[in-house]
Amino acid sequence: MTYNDFLNALMRLAEKLYHSADTIDDAFQQLLMENVLPLASRRSPDPVATHLEDPEVIGLFEYFDNSLYALYSFYASAADAKRRTNTASVKSKRRVNTMKECLGYNEFLKFAMDFNLSSNVILSTLEIGDIYLSSIKATEGQENIRKLTFAEFWEALVRCALIAYSKISDASPGDKVRGE
Repeated sequence: MTYNDFLNALMRLAEKLYHSADTIDDAFQQLLMENVLPLASRRSPDPVATHLEDPEVIGLFEYFDNSLYALYSFYASAADAKRRTNTASVKSKRRVNTMKECLGYNEFLKFAMDFNLSSNVILSTLEIGDIYLSSIKATEGQENIRKLTFAEFWEALVRCALIAYSKISDASPGDKVRGE
């Protein structure tokens, strides 16, 4: 069984378990958040706070802020359009998604594939998934599925750069982000 086969099996399982979710993506994320991640105690993502505060990294964020937000909005709006289509076709009463204009896991994977980040040469699909999960911040009282906000999207990009260029020890965080 390949990693993609495993993900597909989890998606089917999530659809059966959480059939009241707005979308299959939401059901999959709920399965991960409620049943998989609480048991993943050995998972300890690298802290990136110091890298996010690096003057070079801050300068890159300020320089590319508008362009990055346009990319983020494009992928987040695709998720919203898909969610509206799925919700419109279902007549049963469903919960309201409060994470509008946020980036879901599938959209982040699509972004990574579109920009050749998940080509197994740069980052594996497993690494992309871990980066996504590591970038989501827990919110007090947040019971539903979380998606990436714009700030978390930026953090995920920094994580991508740091992991992809981790073998280049003499490169600064700014150089690694520039390379991504």
